[in-house]
Amino acid sequence: MQQTLSADLADLNEPALTAAPVAHQAWERLAGLTQLKSLIERRVVLPIHERTRAEKHGLTPPGAMLLFGPPGTGKTALAQAIAGRLGWPFIDVDLAMVALDSVRLRRLFARLFRLEQSVIFFDEFEHLGLKRDGQTGPVEPITVQLLRGLPKLRASGNVLVICATNYVRLLDPAVLRPGRFDLVLPIGPPEPADRHELLRWLLARHRRGVVDFERVVERSEGLTFADLQAVCQSAAQAAFEREVRHGGESRLETSDLLLALDQARPTLVGEEREAFLEDVARLARY
Repeated sequence: MQQTLSADLADLNEPALTAAPVAHQAWERLAGLTQLKSLIERRVVLPIHERTRAEKHGLTPPGAMLLFGPPGTGKTALAQAIAGRLGWPFIDVDLAMVALDSVRLRRLFARLFRLEQSVIFFDEFEHLGLKRDGQTGPVEPITVQLLRGLPKLRASGNVLVICATNYVRLLDPAVLRPGRFDLVLPIGPPEPADRHELLRWLLARHRRGVVDFERVVERSEGLTFADLQAVCQSAAQAAFEREVRHGGESRLETSDLLLALDQARPTLVGEEREAFLEDVARLARY
């Protein structure tokens, strides 16, 4: 079922805000995040949909969550799918337009405070929550506005704020203190079962023969969604070129995928992977 925007959302009159409906099916179609989707169903969707029962048990439905992880792991797609699951419009905030202007940021928050039943998405959140040099200087005006505005949005009970960052280590510790976010969720390379699901989903649009998915899954450890997407595109290109050269009909084969994997450049390697795992252990709150 496709949402429709109310009149106030359709005319936000703010260049930094883009409102869009999200199909409910976006949640079901989101592949490769099985465990995380299950967690969000229990901790986010259920308390919001069953607010009265949750509050009867002393639970406050979540108002804000932070997604962190390397590029290409599906943070934006997850945020959009959550909006679809809740049946709420998706409000995308362009932080690059307001991150250097505390007055404009204050006006932006004032407009956001008037929204109801909306998912408000702050991508590239490090634009607002940058760490201070040496951690000893005064808090920047932009960060002050953020520290004031975010808890008010979170406590309003009318919206769900979702912030996403590729660089969680750049965030000011004050932004990450308990009380700012109800959940801090890492999104990294998918586990084997999720890679299998992702590969089947990615290859569904390609002409393929019999693919040994177990072998491909085993060889693709540590790859992100974007990495796997690039691998599938490379394998499809190989099948296409083979058909052009030799004629007849060529289909994507296991060997095409394995060759593409050999040539792949993973997003997370070495020290970057270790740093992400450290961030998960230090910052994740479920």
